[in-house]
Amino acid sequence: MKKILYIVYAVFFCFTFGYGYVAFTTFDGGVEHSYKKGMDYKRKLLRKRELGLKFDGQPQSVVVGREFDLSLLISADDEKITKGAMVFMQVSRLAESTSLDEARTTERSQGLYSTKMIIPGVGHWLVTARIHLSGEKEEFIHEFRIFAEGKLNES
Repeated sequence: MKKILYIVYAVFFCFTFGYGYVAFTTFDGGVEHSYKKGMDYKRKLLRKRELGLKFDGQPQSVVVGREFDLSLLISADDEKITKGAMVFMQVSRLAESTSLDEARTTERSQGLYSTKMIIPGVGHWLVTARIHLSGEKEEFIHEFRIFAEGKLNES
């Protein structure tokens, strides 16, 4: 009887240790809206690293009801990649399912894409940029947050 208990404990310990090892070594961390990113998320990250892509998007200041420039700067190891990209940006409320229409950006200079936006309410908003680079089959996604300031009675 003792041998059976030892075997059960050993199997339980091995299973627990193995599961913990896999969980800690393969978990990439929490990814916001990971269900939307799809099964190709890791492959796209690797492709992004291969190209040396870097995205930087952040408006200077956002005031509710006022137009501002929403820009995304794209840089890469090979500068030819960033020229002529198609970039679409959509702004959505983090706490609700509110989304503004998706806007196509214009290329102001090489790698700098922007569009005019008006945020209708105070608070945190998530900007999702869909990037189609020239010569690439992949669509890259970059997300960043903005905060809109203004009067609290506006929404």
